[in-house]
Amino acid sequence: MALVGVVGLAVAVVCGLWIASGDHDPGMEPWMVLGAALAAGVAGFATARGCRVMVAHGEVRDIVAWRTVHRVPCDRVEAVRVRKGVWRVFEMELADGQRRVVLGTGPVQFPANLLPDARGRDMAAIDAMLGEAPASRQQGPGRGPRG
Repeated sequence: MALVGVVGLAVAVVCGLWIASGDHDPGMEPWMVLGAALAAGVAGFATARGCRVMVAHGEVRDIVAWRTVHRVPCDRVEAVRVRKGVWRVFEMELADGQRRVVLGTGPVQFPANLLPDARGRDMAAIDAMLGEAPASRQQGPGRGPRG
């Protein structure tokens, strides 16, 4: 959805520059394109803001555009790993052997993961997904099976 936001706002900027750059009368069509591109850009970024992983009430919820896509009880989560990169993508291994990949941070929030406490945030998210207290967490890039 963030891609829709970027493309929409880019089209709006180009259209706005074209409207403002000439001595010609652009007519109504470029203004309509400008309005539609701005609306698509804002809607794309607003929808991307609603993409996250929420851990509450003993379950992990994968939320995309403010709608819950998957619910997994924390007691079914055996292992959690974080993929490298600025986007926080979590790989959950469930008790029945299934793997579930969830986007922990949407594109709009990713600059927060460039801050110095990003690793601590990842560890806290992993603890929450596993249903453990933060004090019981060992430092490391992933968490193996409970044992």
